Amino acid sequence: MSTTAVFVDDAVQGHVPYICVKTGEPADGLHRIHKTIGGTSGWAWLLIFLGPVGWLFLLAGLIFGGRSRQLLVRLPYSYNALHREHSQFRATVVAGIGMVVSAVAMVIALTGPTPRSQVRETVIYLLIAATVCAAITTFVLAIRYSLCRPGIELDASGRWVTLRGVHPHFARAVADRPARAADAPALDRE
Repeated sequence: MSTTAVFVDDAVQGHVPYICVKTGEPADGLHRIHKTIGGTSGWAWLLIFLGPVGWLFLLAGLIFGGRSRQLLVRLPYSYNALHREHSQFRATVVAGIGMVVSAVAMVIALTGPTPRSQVRETVIYLLIAATVCAAITTFVLAIRYSLCRPGIELDASGRWVTLRGVHPHFARAVADRPARAADAPALDRE
């Protein structure tokens, strides 16, 4: 995969070479990708699980984390690449739902009547194992989904959008464009 830079107006309006950013084939259409710039990371919400101390850190991060803004870019995609990306997202959501369902079932089984039978203990252990497996699966699928999407970064001047993890054919087509190519920041090709 390669890295390239395009003028922010071209990325927002979709004025980029009509080559799929994931496969390098001719694109079938433009796909909108939303990117949050600045602000508190979404990972900060995991601080909720640390109890009152985590809540304080989360609150401080939300108050002092600064404002975020949304960047919407339109990138060319083929139907196959878009279908693959949607399938990965659906698999991640299904694994997350499985994790929540097994965790709720585990809590229900744990809060039952005091005298426990061996069958109930076995069910509790199976639900614990299912919850852990579903959590690991959700985490792995979420990472895989995130890594398969093109990385989008806005430079400090706000004029250039860096696209990471794009197909080399797309990066080459962007570099070969005469418009604004001379002003683009130099990037290492991967």
